[in-house]
Amino acid sequence: MNKVFWLVVAVCAMGLMMACKNGTVAEGKVLDSLIANHGVVGTFHEGLAYVKIDRKIGYVDTTGELVIRPQFESEKYGFHDGMAAVEHGGKYGWIDGRGKFVIKPEYDDVGLFHEGFAWVRVGEKIGFVDKQGNLLTPAKWDMATDFFEKGFESCYALVELDGKTYRIDTCGNTTETNEKIDWSGEEYD
Repeated sequence: MNKVFWLVVAVCAMGLMMACKNGTVAEGKVLDSLIANHGVVGTFHEGLAYVKIDRKIGYVDTTGELVIRPQFESEKYGFHDGMAAVEHGGKYGWIDGRGKFVIKPEYDDVGLFHEGFAWVRVGEKIGFVDKQGNLLTPAKWDMATDFFEKGFESCYALVELDGKTYRIDTCGNTTETNEKIDWSGEEYD
């Protein structure tokens, strides 16, 4: 069994929160160096953690080396599937592990990729993109869940428009449904 241990260091006066998976960075000098050099360090995902320097977000690797220079206003979720959602110029997009945009920053908010798709918000409406930035559906929905599999059913997301609920599949096809959406997020994690 592969166990995962987390070390969490919180220094409230500095607003610092750092978590290290399997002790990768928890060893003395590297941890001390990260805190001393960067002040705010995020959780490591796929070997990278965000750092905040002069109000900009960049990324360090597990040795503490700065690998993506600070240039983003904020970040969401850390790295997953080789990409991280970052805010640049007031809009969100996704970067790769070198800091290059894979999906241009053109969204007001974004979700995590699930089953190959992430929700994106433009204004007050929600749509979906794939990992190449292609639109599965334009931003027209009022509310949306992440894509998920439920039992033996194929992968889908639930979306809401004008009080009606629809299933949307990975091809963008929609079907009205009586299924109720649990907006607490607990049912569809």
